[in-house]
Formats: sequence, C-alpha cells, structure tokens
Amino acid sequence: RRKISKEFSFSETIIPFPFLAIPEIKDYSNGDFTSTIEIQYKNKEWILEDIINQVKELKPEVLLFLNNINSIQFEGFENDIQDIIIDGKKEIGKLTTISNKEWIVYEKNGELDSKYQDEDSTEQEFYQVKIAIPQNFDNETNVLFTFFPTKVNIEFPFVVHGTFDLDSSRNQLRKSDKNKFVLEKLIELIVETAKKISQKETSWKPIKLLRYNSQNKVLEDLGFYELINKKIKELKLFPCVDGKYREFEDTIQYSNDFSTFISKNKYTKIFENLLIPIDKDLKRWINEIDISFYILKTNYLIKKIDLLSTKLKTINERAELVYILIENSEFHSDGQMYSILINEEKKIISKNISVFTPPTTKSEKFDIPDFIKIDFLNKDFYRKLLSKFDLQDSREKARELQREIKEIS
Repeated sequence: RRKISKEFSFSETIIPFPFLAIPEIKDYSNGDFTSTIEIQYKNKEWILEDIINQVKELKPEVLLFLNNINSIQFEGFENDIQDIIIDGKKEIGKLTTISNKEWIVYEKNGELDSKYQDEDSTEQEFYQVKIAIPQNFDNETNVLFTFFPTKVNIEFPFVVHGTFDLDSSRNQLRKSDKNKFVLEKLIELIVETAKKISQKETSWKPIKLLRYNSQNKVLEDLGFYELINKKIKELKLFPCVDGKYREFEDTIQYSNDFSTFISKNKYTKIFENLLIPIDKDLKRWINEIDISFYILKTNYLIKKIDLLSTKLKTINERAELVYILIENSEFHSDGQMYSILINEEKKIISKNISVFTPPTTKSEKFDIPDFIKIDFLNKDFYRKLLSKFDLQDSREKARELQREIKEIS
C-alpha cells in the first residue's frame, strides 16, 4: 500500500484497491444451476491449457468440504473433464458417494480462542476441521484442503480439511499460532474418530488412522507429528486378542501365527493382553516412531506356556503350538524349555525329563526304572509333528524331529 501510494502520490486517506481482479456478478436465469462461473480469456492456446490444468486440480473430494455444493458440472471443455456429482445426501458420519467411491466424513468445529480472533473484525471467528475416510482406507489424495486443495502435502489414509491460515498464494500454510491451534483440533478429531472405529471391531484401524507416510516441513515445525506420536503412546488404541484395546505399555507382542493360534482356539484368558496379528509394514512404521513392542520376561513366559499346555484340547492343537514355538526364535532364544510334549498315556511330559521318539520295536511297552528320567512321545502326536515339520518322507525323520523338539523341551 505505501509503495503504491508513494508511486501515484495518493493521500494517506486513499486505499488502493485492485478492482480489475474482481469478477462481475450478474443475476440471470441459468436453468437448473444454482451458480454459474464463466471464464472469458484471450484466444491463446497457453491460456486455455492453464485453465484446463487448474480445472483438473478440482478433485472430486472437494465436494466433501463445500457445505452447500452437491455437484460441479463443466461446459466448453473436452471430454477428459468429468462432472463431479454427489450421489444422495451429504451427511456427517454417514456414507457419501462421489464418482462411485464411498466416504465417511467426520467433523469438529467451534469458536476460536480469543487470542486467535482477528482484532480488526467485529464478527466471531470459528474453526472447522474435517476428515474424509474412504471405505477401504485407499486414499490417494495426499494434499491438505482448506475447502479447496492446497499444495501442502499430508499423507494419511484419509483426506484432511481445515480452516487454516494460508499465504497469499492460497497454497501453503503460514507458521502461525492459529494454525497450530487448528492442527491440535485436527488431532483431537482424528483421535475421536479412531475411538469410534475401535468400538465397531477390534483391529489395527485406529492406529492406521493416525499413521502418516511422510512429514511435511511446515507441519513438523508446528509440532503436528510429535503430538500424534505422543497420542499413540498414551491412548488405548492397541488391539488385543481378548477384544479389548489397551495402552501400548500394557500389551505384549509375539509372532502373528501365535496370536492367531491363541485367538482361534479361544485361549485369550491366558494371554489377554497379547496383540492381534500385525502386518510387517505397520509394525515397521510403529518402530520408526520410537515404539518397541514388549515381550514377557522369560520365567513368566514359561509359566504361561506351561499353563496353556494343560488347557490344549486336541493333539492337533498341541502339534500346531509346538511347531509355532520352535519356528519362532523368540520362544526359545533364551534357552526356554516347556512342559508341552505328551506320552502314550496322553500325559504331559515334564520339561525336566529327556524325551525320545516312539520306539520302533514291536514290544508294546518298556519297563523303565523310576530313577531313569526318560519318556517317549505319543505315537499319534509323533505322526502329527512329522507332518507339521514335513518330515514324513525323510530317511532320518525320527532323528530330525528329535533335533527340532530339543529346542523347547
């Protein structure tokens, strides 16, 4: 303003205003449309190309955040510019369909704190944040919206909208206290939504909702990602086999096949705080934000497995558990031994007794003196283990199986 006033010798009471940038507003009948935007341009190819490129940036998701607009239709363009139309009603917390893709939008809004209000305005200012979650968590729109898309990269399994302060280009966030406040409200919304999702089914979806794939520098400077990491560690968002969510520090994590075994066979009372199976990619990301999963102390793990051994219902279950314990080093890397094998009488063999594969002699029974601490595997159990370890056709199957079971008993 000062530069322009000085250049044109304006008095201090005159405020320069760029009126050539203001569109002309007309009131006329335009058929079924509520509003019509006409763009007149000089007949130059590069101008049309620029207009087309900008129109193409109007992603279908824009209708999720424009409260009173349900469709955008284009005329005068080539066929590659498709109309954007919402099918049905647009309601918060309900399924919304745009271009054959289903979304659920969640919202949080309220009055801005007094310290963030515009001192020159007589009207109260409010904030609004929304997240739009695709039904299959397959979001491909990784930019922040402030009603319309900006150039701020933000990679979540959902689309984000907020009433942020933008710079003059309308494409970048300003580093302001108001934006930090709105970002905090956005995290509150994400957490509240994660809790709602966690009530429907026990899964990793609440954690996946808070997962970001990369960090935007401006958002990082505003403390956005640090606060998300803090919330993940503090909240009951980690899914366990007993159907409950717990704080991270109250859970344990072992191999996926062990979690599946415990859940499938309903032994969750013994390992109630065991996390459900987790995919490698999500586990790696959790480790990257400085969270390392817990396991039980060695002696306590042995007691738990020995208790589980007394509850097993079938030989198939026992063979499957033995295979899991041997195949996953976390169960025997500290020299753990378990009372999990059974003899011909289907009694559990103590971990302190030497165990051998069934005798090949035709004699039905050995008379073993009490002072000799040995026992033999149940024949049916032995055959199940051979099948589990794929040793049925091995010449040295008895010896090879003996080598395997020595890892845990």
